[in-house]
Amino acid sequence: MPEKLAARFAMFVNASVCIGFTPCYGMGSILPDPKGDVQALKQDENWRVIFMFPALIGVFSLVMLFLVFKEEPITFCIVSDRNEEAIRHMKKVYRF
Repeated sequence: MPEKLAARFAMFVNASVCIGFTPCYGMGSILPDPKGDVQALKQDENWRVIFMFPALIGVFSLVMLFLVFKEEPITFCIVSDRNEEAIRHMKKVYRF
């Protein structure tokens, strides 16, 4: 992977984790008080929203990785007989 893109990948993954989980912690405030009404806890369905929010961030991350960051590893390009693409990637990584 080119060095410039490695920084983007690392930043994107860490940012998506932080952006995804930080609101989930805050979403705990929409749940009923656990020490209060037990019946309200049993009937509450907000946990589904809290549970699915990180999945939405994960889907967004996958879409970004498949549509925006589409570069294949150099070895994979060579093995799959895409030599011109491998050479382009090598020129990005190694300055000839």
